[in-house]
Amino acid sequence: MLSIHLASAEDYPAVCAFYRDLIDACAADPCFPPWKMGIHPTEPMLKDAISAQTLYVGRANGAICAAMIVNGDVPDGYTDGVWISDLDENEYLVLHLLAVARDCRRKGLAGLMVRAALEAARQAGKRSLRLDAWDGNAPAHALYRSLGFSDAGMMHETYDDGSSLGFYLFEYPLGEENV
Repeated sequence: MLSIHLASAEDYPAVCAFYRDLIDACAADPCFPPWKMGIHPTEPMLKDAISAQTLYVGRANGAICAAMIVNGDVPDGYTDGVWISDLDENEYLVLHLLAVARDCRRKGLAGLMVRAALEAARQAGKRSLRLDAWDGNAPAHALYRSLGFSDAGMMHETYDDGSSLGFYLFEYPLGEENV
């Protein structure tokens, strides 16, 4: 059974190890985002999210098998979105860095994590949950659509090394009909 909760300061080393190990293990997976530990995500990013109480972990048998950040940090490219809801940035939360350990996949854990993110947004009184998913991650796109998220266009992110990646944007309005 998966237990989802906010990460604590004591979880910090395990959270860093979770992302580092997952990124290393999935380097050859064509659907895995091109994350690089130290660039995205960074250890300070993870530590700050834990301190801000916005980093959630999913544990099974005591081990972290999933993690995500749910906060109000809006990526620059979100202005390119064709959002369903015309909202100010303080009216929605953003789901970042959702990840499930390779040996825990295909068990519904990502869906449980996303539902927890939706509940966190509801509890915070937000009107929507938004996210982006790397354009090469078809399984994630299918998951978000199956959970009721709507497509909101694309954004492109250009990095310091000059490389550029595309991301699909998704939104889930939290109106009364979706509660």
